Amino acid sequence: MTGGCSITKSYVYMKINSVRWKPPSSNFSKADRFVTGSWDNECNSVCLWRCGSEEEPKLLQELPHAGDVTDITYISRNTLAVASSNGSVSIYEHGDQPDNELTLSQCWQGCHQFPSGSAAPCTSLASEGGLVASVGEDARLLLLSPGQQLPHRVIDSGSDSSEYAVAFVKSNQVLTGSMQGQLRLWDIRSSGNTPVATMVTTEQEWVRQVSNHPSQQHVVAAAGEAGTLTLWDMRNTEQPFSCIAAHSAP
Repeated sequence: MTGGCSITKSYVYMKINSVRWKPPSSNFSKADRFVTGSWDNECNSVCLWRCGSEEEPKLLQELPHAGDVTDITYISRNTLAVASSNGSVSIYEHGDQPDNELTLSQCWQGCHQFPSGSAAPCTSLASEGGLVASVGEDARLLLLSPGQQLPHRVIDSGSDSSEYAVAFVKSNQVLTGSMQGQLRLWDIRSSGNTPVATMVTTEQEWVRQVSNHPSQQHVVAAAGEAGTLTLWDMRNTEQPFSCIAAHSAP
């Protein structure tokens, strides 16, 4: 126990690329299960773990996964989406009871593709109200609805730069970040492929991650390849209101 916090650790035999806690049942309960996704292994997998207070994480289940796991996002308490380097997005489900196993319920196989037809890695996921936003190296934004076989919407950014980050700003607005350092704000109600706004990060560095404030969704942080963190107000997209040289590396 250090500083009021306990640290537990466990050796795993695989490279882990993404970790997400299962949302707790209420604001007063504590999360005790999490999901991991591996990458760059001979056989990759999606794993379900349990971690009690001051207990070593216990592996509950492991499912094989085609390609590297590039991102994970929970859509609801019992449903999560997993992105793959083979261009696919998969939906998994699991309940709260000890015997509730992690199961694959749906897969949009190869939904991200280059014009040549080869697989384009899916790089980032976000969810809002049951809708999943997915971006990839094919420079497209896909809106996916669990239960529907085809994408709900496909938006071509019109750029030759891969998209590497995505976040919902509002239920009808999605923000994407590209390898060329551009942030694009999309109104998903619009039928066109033109963004509402286009912003450029400091030094036009590769946007690796975007995330909005938990209670002020119009405030967005963008993490760059060179370690810079830029803060934006989506109500005024002329320039970031703060730029922080937070790290010397991604």
